[in-house]
Amino acid sequence: MNKKMLSILFAVLLVFQGTVFADAGSKEDGTYNIPVRLWNFHSDMPSMGDAALRKTAKVELKDGQATYTIYTSQLVFGKQNMEGRVTDFFVYDCNDKEKVKKLTKNDTAKNTEKAVETSVDLGEMNTVGKIKKEVPFDTSFTFIKKAPLQNEVYVAVWVDAMDIISGGQKEDGSYEKGAGEQKATLQFDWDKAEKVADKNEAEPQTDTKDNTQEVKDSATETTTVEKLEVKDVPQNNWAYPAVNFVMQKGYFKGGSDGNFMPDDSITRGQFLTVLGRIADVDKAKFAGMSYSDVKESEYYAPYVKWSKENALCHIDGDQFMPNQALTREEMAYIMDKFIALTDKKLDDATFTGFNDDAQISDWAKDSVMNIAKKGVIKGSDGKFDPKGKFTRAQVAQVLYNIYK
Repeated sequence: MNKKMLSILFAVLLVFQGTVFADAGSKEDGTYNIPVRLWNFHSDMPSMGDAALRKTAKVELKDGQATYTIYTSQLVFGKQNMEGRVTDFFVYDCNDKEKVKKLTKNDTAKNTEKAVETSVDLGEMNTVGKIKKEVPFDTSFTFIKKAPLQNEVYVAVWVDAMDIISGGQKEDGSYEKGAGEQKATLQFDWDKAEKVADKNEAEPQTDTKDNTQEVKDSATETTTVEKLEVKDVPQNNWAYPAVNFVMQKGYFKGGSDGNFMPDDSITRGQFLTVLGRIADVDKAKFAGMSYSDVKESEYYAPYVKWSKENALCHIDGDQFMPNQALTREEMAYIMDKFIALTDKKLDDATFTGFNDDAQISDWAKDSVMNIAKKGVIKGSDGKFDPKGKFTRAQVAQVLYNIYK
């Protein structure tokens, strides 16, 4: 091919580059309704904000760029009788998952573009998850991506309720925005995109949720993801992503009645069992007595002995008290030792101290500070509450933040 032909071909490409997109299927300029879901960045399950997301997005293609509009509603926090909402979407500049994975919360502002938030009144209602409560979709977020089209867009998501849970709320009602930030993936199914004649018709239609979701991944293979059916942790509960994660991993077991019992305090024996499962402890190697009050026949017995041989717990005397509720300072001590034992690397987090550190037992102070500096635990209104209890849902969230 001579230089003249190359010049003509290049000119033709310039003329048509704003009309047709490559990748994710070739699409002409226009407005489309497209299936979308908000998926966990680290594992194959819904992200915490997926329950708030309308499963149809609007995308306008024009002159080599795509303008995405996604719609969100309130999140219903089950037993807590609370509602939360997605307050911010940050779209990462690059679409390289490995590079995004290395970015921390401190990198969000300089590596993302904040989606434009708009309050909207769609005049429609939606049943949220398994809870028969209808709430209007009240917010849209808009962002722009240049060609080529992508099946996956990496984002950082802020939900006000999760910010409060992670960072605490002050007496005046204020809280640290972004304290509960989570990375996620917006997944678009371009194979099922429908072009509309009038862009005003590209508004989300009411949908319902099943126990499974089916989309095409970036390799265009159909993937069906089974969501766990936990009676007392519906999919729009704040703890659902964490509970789903720890149960799929086999770290936790639910009750025979299908309940997770998220608000129950976790016991010392239960907590060591969970950590033993994470560490893939060979129970056969830890048979025999460990403490006078731990029967060898109990399910947690080998994990308690494993913890004793690895000095994970602070114990005075010959009794372990396996059925006693775990306190926050005990959890901090054990997690600090466990993270070191398993050589788990965690990024540093912003930590300014606790107002009630004088109430922390001397044997636990270093551990509390160590894991607080890594963002494993956070206080509420500046306090750590060392003698307070940890619920099963809270433990699931801590493990989810570390191992997701």
